[in-house]
Amino acid sequence: MAPRILIVEDDPIVSAVLEQTLIADGYEVVIAGDGIEAVELTKNGSFDLALIDYNLPEIDGFASGRLIRSMSTRQVPTKLVAITGNTNALSERVGVDDVFDDMLPKPFLPGQLSVFVAKALRPAEDEERARSADAQWRLLGLPKRPKAICIPEASSPMTVLLASAFECVDRSDDFEAILLMDQAGTDAVVALRAMIDRAGQVPVINCTSGVSLAADASLAYGDTESWISVAETLKSYEARRETVNQSVVAGNPEMRLLASLYVSGTGIRPILDPDNSMFICFSGFRGHKAVTSEAGSLVAKGLLKRSFAERFHCCPGCASRRLNVREECPSCRSSNLTEAPIVHHFKCAYQGPESDFKEGTRLVCPKCSAHLRHYGGDYEKPGSVMSCGQCAEWTSEPAIGFLCVDCGLHTDGDAVATEDVHSYDLTEAAVAVLTSPAIAGELEANPEHVGLPRALKAELARLSEDMNVSVNSLAVIEIDYAGRDAVIRESGTGMFVKLRQLFVENLTNLLDEYGVVVQLTDLDYLVVDSGNSHSLSDFSRSLIDECRKTLGKDIIPQTRIMLGTTPRAIG
Repeated sequence: MAPRILIVEDDPIVSAVLEQTLIADGYEVVIAGDGIEAVELTKNGSFDLALIDYNLPEIDGFASGRLIRSMSTRQVPTKLVAITGNTNALSERVGVDDVFDDMLPKPFLPGQLSVFVAKALRPAEDEERARSADAQWRLLGLPKRPKAICIPEASSPMTVLLASAFECVDRSDDFEAILLMDQAGTDAVVALRAMIDRAGQVPVINCTSGVSLAADASLAYGDTESWISVAETLKSYEARRETVNQSVVAGNPEMRLLASLYVSGTGIRPILDPDNSMFICFSGFRGHKAVTSEAGSLVAKGLLKRSFAERFHCCPGCASRRLNVREECPSCRSSNLTEAPIVHHFKCAYQGPESDFKEGTRLVCPKCSAHLRHYGGDYEKPGSVMSCGQCAEWTSEPAIGFLCVDCGLHTDGDAVATEDVHSYDLTEAAVAVLTSPAIAGELEANPEHVGLPRALKAELARLSEDMNVSVNSLAVIEIDYAGRDAVIRESGTGMFVKLRQLFVENLTNLLDEYGVVVQLTDLDYLVVDSGNSHSLSDFSRSLIDECRKTLGKDIIPQTRIMLGTTPRAIG
């Protein structure tokens, strides 16, 4: 039988919302418009829970609750909950703890109401398990049961166990973990992390019996070691989450992704996944193309650094990477190859696979028809070849071919395309963006910094801390390359990249203690601690001229002073 709930509320709109929410949750609901009606209803019927508005006409919620409590004859008394927007005023009433079992502060969302009521109706044995879990978590270094949301919603038997280990809340609360209840919920976790800032900054706890690539830790209810692992994961996430400047993250999908990587202490790593035609997945993230696009954008901004992870061969038909690599006959491309020994007939110098010489149990030369009797005298076997069972051709160097297991398309080895897969890690600039107060404070407040790239702002914040100087004392010189297009047309992009790196290396060496070079996608920036005279232009011009002397081709570095005046030595 469904639990019976009495709602004592004089506002018909509020009572209707409460009623609809609780009926949707599977409860039987009765409405009382005032305290007197509530007392009469409890005299004539039994309720498991009564939600009583404190500000009722005629007799208030406190008096109504006291009457209901005093007149109750039930062996298991009705649980009484006061609904109020002024918990302080109600708490000051003498005897309030004897009347109400709990208070529900206004305002609240329907989801919060559902969680609250489910907790209030929890049997005594569940409450004892919850208290035991609180004690267990305290032993592991946590103050109490972590707040968590379930994805998807847990079944009833699992809810009992989870309520013993976690305080299950809805996504509007400040949850500390996401509980993965079913492997099918992985996509929902990814979607949640893409929508809610906090969701990417809490660990995913696998509560299924299987292995989940999207989970940060797994909990088996009776396994002490798994509790320890989950506790350490939760503490690690919390420690890093507290250092994040949440104003930078709020509502920004790119910062949300970076914050997720920072708080988890991991990068974006491809994981082999044979169930995926791309043959990889990125744990906890959306599809391969989305990750590559998002990460590529952040690499260009200097917030992620990319490193080679693996190289895959790709089907030209469907782009699948699930290819069967095989040795093939160069003539007919069949993979029906068999290794066969080579027979060399000394007398006529013919050599070929042993199958060409076989006549029953004898070896007969196919060229001169001589019967080969003595190994080492008539013939030898100097090696082996691959014999094709399809066309009977033989070869000492079989071809390599690829057969797509998804669409069946065959591709010759020398024609198949390759694609590199990368890992991505946070740069120091990204960490500075996420954690430095200067990004949200001094840098953002200074109108001179408005046009600076965010990655450069982050680097300025980090440098100001390392150098123990104000951000506003740093000078910034932008370096562009007017000779880029000419060098690329003449010698290719690779040559320009090499020349640019050589130039930056020269510049870094000459700067020594005077400053640093910050490299972004298209532009480089020279950052120095500045004084207050007028020689920054002369300083940058002489420095640039000196660094370009050793370049084989001139990439024509051009400078623009963005901030500051005169450089002085750092440290």
